[in-house]
Amino acid sequence: MGNSGNPFENIRRVENSQELLDIAFSKSMKIKAPGGRMDGLSKSRSHEMNRINTAANVLVDRLERIVKNFPSLNLIHPFYYELADILTDLDSTKISLGRIFGIIKYIRDIEGEILENLSKTEIKIENKQFRKAAFGRYASIIKRIDNHLKQLETTRQSLIILPGFNPELPSVVIAGIPNSGKSSFIRLTTSGNPEIAHYPFTTRRLIFGHRNFEFLSVQFIDTPGLLDRPIDKRNTIELQAIAALKHLSDIMIFLIDPSPYANCTLEEQVNLLIEIKEFYSFLELIIVISKADLLDDIKLTQIKNYLILQNVISPSESLIRMHTINQKGADSILDRIDQILKTKIILDSKFDTIKSLEIAQDQLPAEDDPIWQ
Repeated sequence: MGNSGNPFENIRRVENSQELLDIAFSKSMKIKAPGGRMDGLSKSRSHEMNRINTAANVLVDRLERIVKNFPSLNLIHPFYYELADILTDLDSTKISLGRIFGIIKYIRDIEGEILENLSKTEIKIENKQFRKAAFGRYASIIKRIDNHLKQLETTRQSLIILPGFNPELPSVVIAGIPNSGKSSFIRLTTSGNPEIAHYPFTTRRLIFGHRNFEFLSVQFIDTPGLLDRPIDKRNTIELQAIAALKHLSDIMIFLIDPSPYANCTLEEQVNLLIEIKEFYSFLELIIVISKADLLDDIKLTQIKNYLILQNVISPSESLIRMHTINQKGADSILDRIDQILKTKIILDSKFDTIKSLEIAQDQLPAEDDPIWQ
């Protein structure tokens, strides 16, 4: 899954403090005593020095790997930055990464201090005592960051499940009330088996697929539970998720279901459309009348007049109609998307190989930050 787009998916499991210590001490105690012609004191001293050094190296390597495993938060796409901040507290994550990184220096300081004292021992028993002292101090300092280690593991578990979008590809978001034909449209017009993933902000699922438009691959996204009811009925997390989606969206298809079987009235659907237009005012919007085969021409004309009256469309604008069973009209939607993409490629640099990134704060605190003290 390495290229799915989720910058957090490859973060390795973060061990807690006891696991780190068990690994480090176990490896160090397996170090064999040196051979060769050495007196007993020198051999004992060298043996314990190697153990102290090995334990320090294992701890440092593990801690460095933990920090490096997390993507640099100042470089990830703002879409993923906002999603991560919704699911977790990124400020706490930065602090935890900073604490863990700062501990490395203290481990090396302890190692250097003990090794210097150990080099001056006069009896073998002192060598073992110094090694025990080093291990005790290692354990003490590692246990001090146990909460930070656990916090990072919790963060990892929350972020590795984020949907695997590619923020650099053009994206088409499908909106509308439940059962208006959104998922059916994606299944019909995109990759043979659209991917389905649990969205972290709702118990429902996210469906997305891909389709090639000449030399461009385009993502299609249906967001059940996010863009299917009024904004004022959203909780804080859902509102943040909708805001995050703004970083990914380029074109929006809004399906209006005016059939007698719709879950909402036409007025309610148009009000939702108006809200979405205001929230995503920068998007190219394609309005589609779904299940048009269930209505006669008189009813369809009435719907268009209502949309004009509500200033949703202009009098000269034509509406795309899509049928229920064979999805007739889907080709017209795809043609409209193709026109928009070609216009954007010519006039807009948004679809360059790399989209402009909004720079977030650095992942680690500055060197003069109090947390290093």
